[in-house]
Amino acid sequence: MLSAPPASGAPSTPPPLVEYRVRRGDTLQGVARRLYGDPRRIDLILRHNDLGPPPHRLRAGQILRVPPDAWLAFVGGRVEVHGPERRVVGGPVPLQRGDRVSTFKHARAAVEFSDSTRAVLEEHSVLLVAGADAGQVPGLRTANDTTLLAGSLRVTGPVDGLAVIATRWARVELRGGDGLVRVDGTGRTRLAVHEGQWRVTAAGRTVTLRGGQGTLIDRRAAPQPPRDLPGPPQWTSVPAPILFMLGGTVQAQGSFHAGGGPPPAMWRVQIAQDDRFASLVVDSLQPAAEDRLVAHGLAPGVYFARVAALDDDQFEGPPSAAVRFEVVEVRILEGGKGEPARLSLPQGLFCGLDGAELAAVHSPLPLIPGRAHLLRCAATPGGRTSELRIDARQAGLPRHRTEVGPLRQDGGWLRRQVLLRLSDPAGRPLTGLRVLARPEGDMLAGAVREVEPGAYAVEVAWPWGRRPGMLHFDVGADEEIAVLIRAAPPPLEPAPPPVTRPPARPPRPRPPALPSTPAAQPAPSLLLADRTVWDLSVGATVLFSDPAQGPFGRGLLLGFGRRFPLSRGALSIGLRAQVEDFSYHPGVRTPCASDGGSPAMLCIRSREGDFAYLFARAALTLSIPLTYHLRAADRAIVPYLGLAPLLVLDWRQSQVLGLPNRVRRTEHAGLVALAGLSLRPWRARWGSLLVEAGYRHVGLAERRRNDASLGGFLLMLGFRAEH
Repeated sequence: MLSAPPASGAPSTPPPLVEYRVRRGDTLQGVARRLYGDPRRIDLILRHNDLGPPPHRLRAGQILRVPPDAWLAFVGGRVEVHGPERRVVGGPVPLQRGDRVSTFKHARAAVEFSDSTRAVLEEHSVLLVAGADAGQVPGLRTANDTTLLAGSLRVTGPVDGLAVIATRWARVELRGGDGLVRVDGTGRTRLAVHEGQWRVTAAGRTVTLRGGQGTLIDRRAAPQPPRDLPGPPQWTSVPAPILFMLGGTVQAQGSFHAGGGPPPAMWRVQIAQDDRFASLVVDSLQPAAEDRLVAHGLAPGVYFARVAALDDDQFEGPPSAAVRFEVVEVRILEGGKGEPARLSLPQGLFCGLDGAELAAVHSPLPLIPGRAHLLRCAATPGGRTSELRIDARQAGLPRHRTEVGPLRQDGGWLRRQVLLRLSDPAGRPLTGLRVLARPEGDMLAGAVREVEPGAYAVEVAWPWGRRPGMLHFDVGADEEIAVLIRAAPPPLEPAPPPVTRPPARPPRPRPPALPSTPAAQPAPSLLLADRTVWDLSVGATVLFSDPAQGPFGRGLLLGFGRRFPLSRGALSIGLRAQVEDFSYHPGVRTPCASDGGSPAMLCIRSREGDFAYLFARAALTLSIPLTYHLRAADRAIVPYLGLAPLLVLDWRQSQVLGLPNRVRRTEHAGLVALAGLSLRPWRARWGSLLVEAGYRHVGLAERRRNDASLGGFLLMLGFRAEH
């Protein structure tokens, strides 16, 4: 609801009363002239004193309780009053002539005068008040002589009459309307008239400002010519009239755009708890590009929001229309003793649940368990509405009971019917709920049907010889999960039907026909064949190179990979790292053989005689195997074939007596063709044994005499863990 700021004809806070002692010869009109500068303001005296019918006669020494000429009407944050003594104030207090009102960070104070002039100090401001303590300072009139020494002052002039607000270098006459007076740190004064007409006098020159105009006054200088202010911003979208707080915080959102005049350089966004914006909870500046209002952490209550535009010289234009919204705390009361959960709302709202007409809220609204609800509320019967969705889980869990039907056999499949009965805490059946069934493992489930009020049936089936998994029910509306119910039929393992002559290759059972489902159910898949699987492999390897040399290398293998299911079999890809050792046992001095020595030795001739030396050799092999598994992964024996490109890092270390060791490293590329078996004799779900054979071809960049190749036949024994 958009609302304009209300008229400021009367003070919003009752003034604190002070005592005035009647002097000899005082009359009612004379006291009004002495206190308020206007003999017609006897109404202020009569309003607070019982003087009987006219003519009113005063006697010397009589005590009259009268409102002061000025008082502090509102205090937010830390506000100090410096007068005869310094004091921190926290509420309405009368002000004396010469009192200084100072506001600190995030503080505001509203000063009101008897002639209905209202001045609101923003943070870091100092105002010298010219209010009078009745009876002590005669001759004081209205807000004349009240001076803004520093900071910002929002002024609303009197409905009738003239008010004066001064700065060090200027004097401003207000005849109604409202605007902003600011004195910066250099002493310059900025005036911005939002409504009405102001007369500004400085350095002997007077300038008249109308609504939507402003002027700048330098120290000891005349006012500059009037300039246009940015227009009031226009709301593009306003916050919802009611923001529901249900177990968390709320966020008020809105957007706006410029309303004409000079382009804005910044926005001032204000949210207050009163329509005069004295009790501010948000007062922030944001760049012109951020044309959105976003407020977090608001407590329950009524709020008002407005936006104003500032030009590049910090002149603030008129604010936008004020937007009213309310933050409402909503609670869900848990049911018990046969009572459903209820929705608790504050009284004074007009609400309806699930499409019902709006009505005044007098008591909590009952909720149906397991069903989502839509709440609509308005502050007034014909006002804008706000909506709150309550999911099925928040509405409470329905009471449930499951019944499992008898076991039936259909070919190679076992079938059962599961019945889910749902009711509210009072035992009344819950009808019309949307119930979905989700089976686990190899079990299939059909569509859920309501066979009787509150009873929902589903047909499940699983292959013979397998254990049925868990059956989950999703209960709720709008696909919102309300409760998770596990109904596990007792595992039965009936004896297989007698077969006199089993066929050599029995056909695989076909899934039975189930009731139609919203989406076609896939055929049951075998273990690990209906999902991708990660695996980790470890093993030991032996390399046979040249047959004349016997076993040439031995090593350890570590690898991981991922297997993807296919319609028949599976395809896997991985990464393997293998460390191989080709070290020989240390040799001894021996005469060189006539044929040049053994294949592991090199002949060295020296003065001390002939001797042989051996060399150490190691390799790190990195490969990327790509394999195809010919059978489903849960079979006892799964053959597979594959190819793997590889990279070999080869190190040689010479061991010559009397000479320093020498290490050389070379890199080679190659390819491995492999075939293997995955053995799962105990039908384990988490691993299998591996037996793998293959041939490795490695292209050597160089090869010494009697230096065997890194290629050859491979044999690997290992274990593979699956997840």
